[in-house]
Amino acid sequence: MVIKLFLLCYTVYASNVQQPLFQASSSVREEFYGVKFLQQGTHCTQISPVEQVQRNNNVDKYQPVIALKSPAIRDHQVLGSSATLLSIIGLDQTLVKNEIANHCETIDRYIEYDLDALENEIEIEIIKSGDPKNRIDAVFMGDGYTKDEREKFISDIKRLVDDMWAGNTFESVLPLYNIWAVFVPSKEHGIGVGGKPKDTAFGLYRDGTELRGIYCSKQRRARQVCKATGKYACDYPTLIGNDPYYGGLGGEFVISTSSETSGTIVLRHEIGHSMIDVGEEYDGGQVYSGCNAAHSLSNIPWQEWLTEPHNIREETSAIRVQDYAWYDLANGDYEIKFYSGGKFDTWKMEISSSGVEVPDSLEVYFDGVRLPWETTGNLDRAFSAWEGKNLAKGQHTLTFKQGFPPSNSDSPIRQLCSVRLHEFAKEPEFHKSKSFIGAYPTWDINGRVSYRPTNDACLMRDMSRDTFCDVCVEGLWVNLLRQLSLIDNVIQSCENSIKIQVATLPLAHFRSSIKSFNESLSINWFDRDHQPLTQYKDQFTVEIPGEFYSDEWTVEVKFWSSQIRGSYKYLTSTKSFQICSATQ
Repeated sequence: MVIKLFLLCYTVYASNVQQPLFQASSSVREEFYGVKFLQQGTHCTQISPVEQVQRNNNVDKYQPVIALKSPAIRDHQVLGSSATLLSIIGLDQTLVKNEIANHCETIDRYIEYDLDALENEIEIEIIKSGDPKNRIDAVFMGDGYTKDEREKFISDIKRLVDDMWAGNTFESVLPLYNIWAVFVPSKEHGIGVGGKPKDTAFGLYRDGTELRGIYCSKQRRARQVCKATGKYACDYPTLIGNDPYYGGLGGEFVISTSSETSGTIVLRHEIGHSMIDVGEEYDGGQVYSGCNAAHSLSNIPWQEWLTEPHNIREETSAIRVQDYAWYDLANGDYEIKFYSGGKFDTWKMEISSSGVEVPDSLEVYFDGVRLPWETTGNLDRAFSAWEGKNLAKGQHTLTFKQGFPPSNSDSPIRQLCSVRLHEFAKEPEFHKSKSFIGAYPTWDINGRVSYRPTNDACLMRDMSRDTFCDVCVEGLWVNLLRQLSLIDNVIQSCENSIKIQVATLPLAHFRSSIKSFNESLSINWFDRDHQPLTQYKDQFTVEIPGEFYSDEWTVEVKFWSSQIRGSYKYLTSTKSFQICSATQ
């Protein structure tokens, strides 16, 4: 196996370090150990060895080992697998190994995939912000790109990464990331359909013809290729299928496609699930959890963000239609009937469809009246919406028709993917403003209600948006900082005088981006008796007298951001060090 490294043309965020002048002290972080399993009931399949892993700030001397569980597969409407991704993290290997018995009665042991068996070279592209040991590493791996499509792969990943991190979605947290792109040539172009993978690097396939879930048939290979980026450098493995249409998945692997119309839409939504650790916000799903989900009005996780904190109530609305049809319109008209009590002020209908690339290829009727509809001009899955006033009391009918068949028999079918219709009360019973944060009802696949923070201001609800709501942005910060230290290193120069520099994550005034964010880093210094050295407050580089040789000091770095309103221990990091000791 040959691994080549290339640097993509993006801004590189560097810590506040002048490397030639200083000598690094010991690493800021402690060592953490971990292991991962796919768990079904009490049976576990080990998918990683017990090894050194990324830090977790919830693990400390008071809680020396933890077990984290999340869905192994997050499908769009239903869980595609009953398996759970189990991660055990602890301060040493013994603690981790002992914890396994609390979760797994039977175990299929870890078998490493032989990367040398790959017939072609692996090329790795990297955007480097810092040491993977103290960064979030997202690894993009292409599937269905042949050897001749290497340049297309690089171009696709540059576009997706630029949309995500240089765009609005992850811009504020960009300095926390390393972004990798791994090219493994496939023997066949594209991805499989009808449940049959092609001969590709990771065997991505669609279960049917629907532009929906995409699954990975070579998970063990994907894990090992991701780990080829290096130690600590495979935090969020992401598979990009060389396919022009909508589809993807969340869970252990984030999966999307190279589609220029929908690739980014799916990618940022699925990465949101993984990196914020939240469930759904749209109606008709199964998992509603995390910082953006409340199951009771008496226990709202986003209290600090409420627009009316002293008036917590459900925003008044009703869902009339929730239908994931996935219907081939060549089979005839698709009809939905629903009842309205006639008591609401407005209504909104949202649909998604695919294979309707020309005008009049789809016809939509509401109570026999044809609604205006415009094609996006391509075959990919697209979203359309209509709004109106005062639905009359009684029965209503929605009808969807194929205007005419596709001209090419090889084209995707004209498909109605989903239909959703809500009714809304007048203000102030229902606030439509995207800036209003309250308690908006969401209905799961069984009609049970939970609450979300905004009406449709979050891409976790409205996938066409490119921003998270304020609550999810805070959740993103918190979940990422849970895995990091604010302190990269304490660096010392001990030649003529003693100079000490604290290298931090490149946030606040250490950002290299032109755009500024409302945030700050502060620092406090403490002597061997833990007394504050106030003369050095908020100085990240200090020069001190030689009499302090071999003293032990402590630095404390705090981060503040207007995007974070809660109190979290992850916003403070400390590091103790010995001044110019023989080990420095």
